[in-house]
Amino acid sequence: MSVEAILEENSLDGMYCRWALAWVAKPREVLQKVHKALKPGGRMVLHEYYDWSTHQTNPSKPALSKAIAACLRSFKEQEGDIDVGKELPIILEEMGMKLISTRPMIKMARPHELTWQWPRSFYNIYLPKLVGMGYLEPATVQEALEDVKQLERDPASTLCCPMLIEVIAEKQ
Repeated sequence: MSVEAILEENSLDGMYCRWALAWVAKPREVLQKVHKALKPGGRMVLHEYYDWSTHQTNPSKPALSKAIAACLRSFKEQEGDIDVGKELPIILEEMGMKLISTRPMIKMARPHELTWQWPRSFYNIYLPKLVGMGYLEPATVQEALEDVKQLERDPASTLCCPMLIEVIAEKQ
């Protein structure tokens, strides 16, 4: 079923989107369809990656740093734009939406904090996939996962998650 069949014009009060547009080949088209469906005064709230390259740990770990760089390379070579957040204010203004606010969203985590769990889970799931995709060797993945375990044993370790942007825009 197409988006047009699901979304009637002027039928939505608002829309929230998090980490989805980075994986879409034509995010502008998606946003235009949602824009048509928004009622005047309706708002879009978007949380998308702004700069995935900000993802890093302290202390830096060689294999994990290599694996994080391989993740970014894999994203850049896929359809979509991992850092689509940089374009959102421009796209929305070009559609005639009023920007209400933009703000960076940066999360820093330490091993005992809940925020640490997202990257940890991501590494365990995505790094092995990079072997099959040709971005990493199995030994590098094992070393990177061991780096994560070493970081978790050090309560002073920090992990900077990829920077996001929040964009709130209103249909005029």
